[in-house]
Order: sequence, then structure tokens, then C-alpha cells
Amino acid sequence: MKNVTQEELAHVIDKDQQSIQRLEAGKINPSFLYLQQIAKGLGMPLSEIFSEP
Repeated sequence: MKNVTQEELAHVIDKDQQSIQRLEAGKINPSFLYLQQIAKGLGMPLSEIFSEP
């Protein structure tokens, strides 16, 4: 998506890098609020997270 490391994104949204790593690996089911934070941290609308590539 965006050219951002897990560590950079984690810092922007005030989470730890391991949390982002677990999300990417599909090991957690994120809440709607968490997804909103991710989208905001990436500077994109939430709807784009769900769109097909």
C-alpha cells in the first residue's frame, strides 16, 4: 500500500511494532477502531483497506 515500515506505522498510531506484525500476519482480528487508526496512520480512507488490489 504505502511505503511505510511496521515500526513507522506503529509509532504514528501509538502502537507497538509487534501489534502491526501480528495484524499483517493475520494473527489478530482487529477492531473497527484499530482499522480506523491504521487507515489514518497510512493517510488513506478506511474503505481503501477493504478494496481489491
